Amino acid sequence: MNALRTLTPLQIASYSTLYCAASASAFLFFNDDSLPSTPTTPCGCTTHQSQHAVASFNDIAFDYDMKVYFEELALGLPLLRRHLLSNAKGNTVEFACGTGGNLRYYSFGDEPNSVRSVIMTDSSENMLKSTACKINDSSHLNSREDKSRIRLISTNVVKILENPSIFPVAKFDTVVDTFGVCSYDDPKLALQTMVKLCAPEGQILLLEHGKSTNFVQIVMEKVNTMLQNGLERHIAGWGGCVWNRDIEALLEEGGVNHENGFDVSISKWHFGTTYKIVAKRRRL
Repeated sequence: MNALRTLTPLQIASYSTLYCAASASAFLFFNDDSLPSTPTTPCGCTTHQSQHAVASFNDIAFDYDMKVYFEELALGLPLLRRHLLSNAKGNTVEFACGTGGNLRYYSFGDEPNSVRSVIMTDSSENMLKSTACKINDSSHLNSREDKSRIRLISTNVVKILENPSIFPVAKFDTVVDTFGVCSYDDPKLALQTMVKLCAPEGQILLLEHGKSTNFVQIVMEKVNTMLQNGLERHIAGWGGCVWNRDIEALLEEGGVNHENGFDVSISKWHFGTTYKIVAKRRRL
């Protein structure tokens, strides 16, 4: 904040223009319909969609980081991840961890505001193997002690509550999901599961993409039209990622709301399509 006060109006305007240009360029490039896609499943049933999603992520797991590197960089997602996960503390569980892109942003330790342990889950075995490689990479973790605080579990959101010895209800201080809500067959169930795992006075930290809401009307309509027009191709090429879900409606339906004791803070980026969500639970 102090650094921001030292900027001149011209500098602020220049940086804002650069940010908007970078966001727009990345959005248009990475959502170009001329880019190749993979075939969809022959039927629309949930079982085959789920199997297709896992197979797709297994196929791209070891190239995934390079595929998304420039897009994440252009959109400033590493900064958003860092800012979101600076809130993580205590015993933590991460849903749909993918290739472990959040590992470097956890602050491990025994202090009250540090992460004591994290269980990282994903339904893709190859994604978890890629995460395991990062755990052994000194550029992602600072010490052997940090590594001992991490556990990888291959599971999907439907089966998590079937393993109470690993995933005890209402015992996790922090529940994390970054860009996972878009790919769940049942995002409402996924959010309900997060709520069940979250401890009294715990928190749910989300970084998601979805439809543009509460933005400048003409821009919002244009962005949402582009998302809808490219939806089928994007689902096919990215493991069932539905990138224009109504995130705020899903939060309400999934129980991440005031009625369940959550104080929900939402900030939006990239023309209202990226949601950074901090939901802190009050003891009822």
